[in-house]
Amino acid sequence: MKKLCSKILFIIIASSFIYVPASFAAKETPVSIKGATTVDADQVKAWLDNGEDMIILDPRKTSDYSEKGHIPMAVNCPVNTDAELTDKVIKEAADHLSSCSELKGVKKGTKIITYCNGTTCWMSPKAVSALVKIGYTNIFWFRGGMSEWNGKGYPVE
Repeated sequence: MKKLCSKILFIIIASSFIYVPASFAAKETPVSIKGATTVDADQVKAWLDNGEDMIILDPRKTSDYSEKGHIPMAVNCPVNTDAELTDKVIKEAADHLSSCSELKGVKKGTKIITYCNGTTCWMSPKAVSALVKIGYTNIFWFRGGMSEWNGKGYPVE
């Protein structure tokens, strides 16, 4: 009887490590953001190949940008935290992006593509919302980010 109880207890404990409740899974970003056009890896790659006049903004941590690689020609303006889109968070990101040297002197109508790690990364939607807030008007959101880019085998720097 003791062995049976031990086996049942072991199965229960082992099973608890297999099942991960949805509440612990990373929350997906929205599929669109007001003020921006959502694009995919193929579109961003085509613009790069065509020498499009644009800025590719990578708002991830500097360590992700440099150690995990980034899309060629991307500039790094980290937005500090990975959080959902609240007014306070967007304002903080807008303040930060307004002072980012990589965006100094960039005209408000310049094409800007923003991305981060993928569909559960909240840094690029935060950056997109902040760019809209500070008046940029030609914003493209590459929602699939580095996950999609790497999945396609596209080059990274």
